This record gives sequence, structure tokens and C-alpha cells, in this order.
Amino acid sequence: MTDVLLVVPPFASAGLPALGPSILVAALRTSGVDARAWYANVDLAARIGYARYSRFAGTSWLSHGELLFAAAAWGRPVPDDALVFSPRADAVTRADWAESLAALPAWIESVADAIAAQSPGLIGFSSVFEQTVPSIALAKALRRRLPATPLVLGGANAAHPMGPAIADATDVFDLIVGGEAEAEFPTLARRLLDGWRPAQRAVQCAPLPTLERSPRPAFDDYFEQLRPHLEAGALPRSLPVALPFESSRGCWWGQRSHCTFCGLNGLEMAERAHPPERVLEDIEALVGQWGVHRLQAVDNLLPIAIQRTVLPELARRQPDRERPLRLFYEVRSHLRRDDLREAAAAGLVEVQAGVESLSTATLKRMGKGVTGPMNLAFLRDARATGVSVAWNWMVGFPGDEPEDYGAGARLMPFIAHLQPPMGVVPVRIDRFSPYHSRPDRYGIRNITPFPATRWTWPDGADTRALSYHFTADVDSAWNDPRIQRVANEALGRWMEGWRGDPPVLQATTAVDGRLTIRDTRTVALETDVTLSAEASALLRRLEKPTPIDAVPPRGGLGVLLQRGLVVQHEGLLVSVVVR
Repeated sequence: MTDVLLVVPPFASAGLPALGPSILVAALRTSGVDARAWYANVDLAARIGYARYSRFAGTSWLSHGELLFAAAAWGRPVPDDALVFSPRADAVTRADWAESLAALPAWIESVADAIAAQSPGLIGFSSVFEQTVPSIALAKALRRRLPATPLVLGGANAAHPMGPAIADATDVFDLIVGGEAEAEFPTLARRLLDGWRPAQRAVQCAPLPTLERSPRPAFDDYFEQLRPHLEAGALPRSLPVALPFESSRGCWWGQRSHCTFCGLNGLEMAERAHPPERVLEDIEALVGQWGVHRLQAVDNLLPIAIQRTVLPELARRQPDRERPLRLFYEVRSHLRRDDLREAAAAGLVEVQAGVESLSTATLKRMGKGVTGPMNLAFLRDARATGVSVAWNWMVGFPGDEPEDYGAGARLMPFIAHLQPPMGVVPVRIDRFSPYHSRPDRYGIRNITPFPATRWTWPDGADTRALSYHFTADVDSAWNDPRIQRVANEALGRWMEGWRGDPPVLQATTAVDGRLTIRDTRTVALETDVTLSAEASALLRRLEKPTPIDAVPPRGGLGVLLQRGLVVQHEGLLVSVVVR
């Protein structure tokens, strides 16, 4: 018997442990409550195949995961015309949908049997993005087996007003808990185990003022449940792909300038960071306990204090490790070469960067606090330091202009050697974002839940309160198909060049200080050239974006522009050579 069993439903990533439930398990155990996590998501990935499962987990904007479980949750089929299939290679296919749908009823019953066999005193479900309807479907199957066992839903999807709306849409949960729950949930769990049932079924926990009460996550259940699937060959032996950890909550940049499209922080924007000593202890403990050297920070943004303290210490320790540490963080694109070099030395070789656009006007509309030329310099310096950058080219912002896309498209042949975006992402209206909370300020009209939401929830449900993603009418140059075509074609060529060995534009320094350039871009005039001393000095100077009128026309500028080693962008000159 287990006092508390916390279920990780589909479609949480099966490739790594779930951080929130793992922290709650640790908090419950610390308070004396026997607790385990149950990875239903891992079990489904083994059942339908890891690649197929990952396609469902990776395309939440199309709601395939929620729709897949909707029939089991509400007892009505999802019509074909409610389904949208993206042509992207990583998106769910019709075959994925049909075969998974056929396997789902038997899988739900088998998982419910396995959970019920453990006779838990309380069952909790974690819901982030596409986990609410799967949680409801599993909870209903468990309610039939364990009618007296309290069932609880928590996670980001339980935040107000979504949590109360879930309570109105279904009575399957005895309690719905929003907010940061590690401090309060152990007490709530004890009361539920003692027979208490609340009259108000949706509650909101207060944010932790500091993270001192948040324990180190317990990942033992993930590894225990993953192991049999690995041994049976049902899941790749490369799992887990990483271990998650956190060094902060909130967003220090959002406190200064809330990005207009971002709703990730819900109701609590203020950054709260672990002390550097705690972050270092957590990293070393996770690596030492599980032997996984790839760690993924879930922070909204790399905290400045962690950048200045933890990363230098990790860089100092890196040479002594048997296997190098590999870290992932989300970062702002204001980082420069020295920052990136130090981060890479610490093992931070993969980042998701808020590049988003090469247009300063668009970035200003987002509230990003960087410019297009700064983003060019960031991509250049990331390539120079070996840091892999994941970023999306975001489009469709209210008030943008044709030139915001045209200038970027014209640049792309000259920056073909820099890491391209993963794709074009039209801006969404997400709950808690300024676009959602203050639409009139941005000229946004007719905000409505995603069309699939109609079939995700039963008739009569308050989908406006239940939804996190919305569509809206926005006046944007991106609405013009001609602009889309030109931009997509240029981006397609850029991305295609990176499917094999990407082109290079790099400089090496000769003994006399002159730079020798290797250039394999399609726009290259010749593959190898050695610049004059004047041109070499100017190229180094123009690594910092510089106003055109601050650079004399002589001194090698003509050569640098002619060869595309320096680009003119928004009135500035900037070197795109990787040095």
C-alpha cells in the first residue's frame, strides 16, 4: 500500500522525469507521508512507440493529445473535421492518431488496474499543457475501481481560473490544487487521507516567498518504471535524455518587461532563485546518484546570479569529471562571446534563446529588450563558442510591417552558416500574457479558445476559463500570403543547408595578425581569402554592431561588404564572420 500515488499522465515527455511530481513526492516523504510517482506517460510511450508518443507530446498547439483522450473522458467521439494535421516531420500523422486511438481503451483499463492494485490512499494527477483530459479519463477509470479513494488534480493547468472551471466541468476530482504546492500539499494530503472532503473543490496555493521549502526532486520511481521497458526493448536505451532541475522560478526579465506573448509564469512573475550553493549541490547530487550527465534547467530564464557564480564553478570542475557535464538553459540573446565561452566551459552547450526575430521593430513590440543586430551577433558568437541554439522565428505580431519580414529574408543567404530557427511559429494568445490580459492595448480582437477546445470538453463547459491557448484577429503584415511565401522560401533554404554539414564562414588569424577567411556559403565569391591588415582590423571592430556613418568608407569596408563578411542591417554594420 502507498499513502499517496502521484500519476504523471500523458502527454508529459517520457524522455525525462517529471519535475513537479518529483518535488511533491520528496516533500511528502519529508513530512512523513509515504509517496510514489506513477509514470503513466512512460507506459503509454512503451505501448504506442516512443517516436509516435513524442510526436503527440511535441505538438501541443494542435491539441492532439487532449483530443485523443476526449472520447474516453466524455463518452463521445471526436469528429474527423476537428483534427488538424501539420505537414511538419515531427507532427502527429493520421496513422499515429488512428492506431493510438484504437489502443487507448485497453491501455486506460490496464493502467487503472495497475494503479488500483497498489491500494493507494490518495491518487493525484499532474497536469501541464496536454495532461488535463488524459487525467480525467484515467481518474474516471480509477473512480469505478476505487470509489472512496480521494482523487486530486494539480499542476499549472489548475491555476485560477482554469482550476475552478475544471471543477465545474467534472466532479471526478475531490480537490483541484493550483499554485506551488510543495509547502501546503502535505497537509492537504494528510487531511484527505483522514477522510476530509472539501466543500470548495478548487484551491490556490500561495507562491513560495523563497525556494528554501522546495526539496530536491525524487526521481527513483521514474528509473524503476523505465528499466523494464528498456530491458524489453520497448523504449530507447538512450533514455533518459536528461534530468530536469531548477535554479529559479519566475522571470527576472519579465519583472522588468513582460514579453507580450508570454504566459508561462501564470500569476507569479517575481524571480526567486535557489542559493548558488544549493544549485551546485543539486547538480552534483543528481549526477552522482543517477549517472546522467545531461541536465535540463526548467527555469524560465538563466538567472544572472547563477550565470555569475554557478557556471564559473562548474567550468572549474569540468576537467575533473569522468564524463563532461552537459547543461541546457533558456537564455536571453543579450549574452555575448565571453558569456557564451564561459557557459560552454561549464557544460552549457545547448540553449533555447529568445531570438524570436531579426527585426528590431518586432522585438520592440514583444518587449524583448534586444535588437535585430544584437541577435545576429548572438547567433554568430554562439557558433564561435560551440553553443547550440534552439530558437523559433515568431511571426504575426499585431502592428508588424512587411519590411520586418523582408529585411530578414534578404539577410538569410548571408547568415546561412549561423544556426537557423527550428521553424516559423505564428504568435499565439496565451493566458496570463499581456496579449490576453490587455488585448485592447495591442489592437487584438475576438479572442476565442482554440477550435479543438470545443471537442476537448463536454457541451456546456466554460471553455474560455478552461483554455490556455487562444486565437484572435490581429492586424499583421504576416496575413499577406505573398509575404509568407517570400519569408518561408528564404527560411526553407536556410534550414535545408543545415540538414547535412552546414556552410561555414570562419576566420583564422595568421602570424602577422591578418585574418584568413573560409567561406562555403552559396553567396561566397571564393572559398578562401586572406584579408589585408586594414580589413582584418575593421572586421574585428565590426563584431560589435556599429552605425554606418561611424565607419569611414575606406579601410577595407568595401571588401567586407562585397564579400558579405559584414552586413548592413537597420542602419548598422555587423560582422557575420565566426572568429
